[in-house]
Amino acid sequence: MQQKALRSIFRPCLKSALVIVLVSIGKPAAANWLETSTAVVPPVGFIKFCVENMEQCSQTMASSGYVKDVPILTEKSWQDLVTVQEEVNSAYLQVNDIISVGIREDWSLGRDGRADCEDFSLIKRQALIDKGWPAHALLLTTAFTERNEYHVVLTVVTDRGDVILDNRWATPRPVESLDYKWVARQDPKNPMRWLRLSALIAPEQPLALYQQVAALVEHD
Repeated sequence: MQQKALRSIFRPCLKSALVIVLVSIGKPAAANWLETSTAVVPPVGFIKFCVENMEQCSQTMASSGYVKDVPILTEKSWQDLVTVQEEVNSAYLQVNDIISVGIREDWSLGRDGRADCEDFSLIKRQALIDKGWPAHALLLTTAFTERNEYHVVLTVVTDRGDVILDNRWATPRPVESLDYKWVARQDPKNPMRWLRLSALIAPEQPLALYQQVAALVEHD
């Protein structure tokens, strides 16, 4: 009981420590970003979502200077990610589409307080756009989890590498901290186009420290 009370008191400090760990790393090697290759067919649920919500899929970033305009990860921008991750995760109950609407894939911006993994990702993307984040840095991404389950997350591209907003975790995660098999994600220059992803190589040394701090934040 005493340990739980102390953890509650120090949790805000631990959350700040997460961004200190990330920012103190310095600009990471290319391995900290997911690498893309050839074009692939977008997920069926995504195509249907875009047909019904064209405003969510119509931004064209071809002339936005993508590499130059990658958001800088600062304490303030990290706090944006933490806030959106916490608020959206707590606002919606995770319910599989089969149970919720009776079909395997039904991408939406949430319904009746319920959301599946792709819905969490879409909602977080819109919340960050509302906070001023560029759409070309907020990429819907598909993967298979360590349990070989199909999953959708939001990749946030920053100057410190890719950060993942995932409804399975309480806090934003560096991409290399997740034992996922990455499949595909949106093209930053055209959100209707999806690109195949390459496997991520071994994480860098600061990851162990991040994982230790994150575990304290997420522990009940």
